[in-house]
Amino acid sequence: MTSIGRSAASTLTLTARGLATVTLPTSLLVRAGADENLTVELGAPAPAGGTVVTFTARTAGIVQVPGPVTFAAGSASQSTSLRGVADGVTQVDARIN
Repeated sequence: MTSIGRSAASTLTLTARGLATVTLPTSLLVRAGADENLTVELGAPAPAGGTVVTFTARTAGIVQVPGPVTFAAGSASQSTSLRGVADGVTQVDARIN
C-alpha cells in the first residue's frame, strides 16, 4: 500500500478450496407409492459451517425428491429417501449449494 510516497506491508490471507463433488447411486428402483433409501456422498468431508445438497428430478411426477440435505462439518455421507409417485424413468440430479 502506498500513501504519499511511503510503502507499508499488507497481509493477504487466501483460502483455497477444492472443487466439491456429490455422488448418488448409479441406479435405484423406487416403486410408486413407496419410499426408497438414498445415500448421498460428498467427495470430501464437509467444511466448517457444513454443506447443503439439493435435488431435482429431470422428469416431474415420477419421484418426489427430498428436501435439502445438510452435511455437518466433517461429515461426508448422509441418508435420505425418494418417494415413488408414478411409473416411469427419470434422472435425479444433486447440487451442492
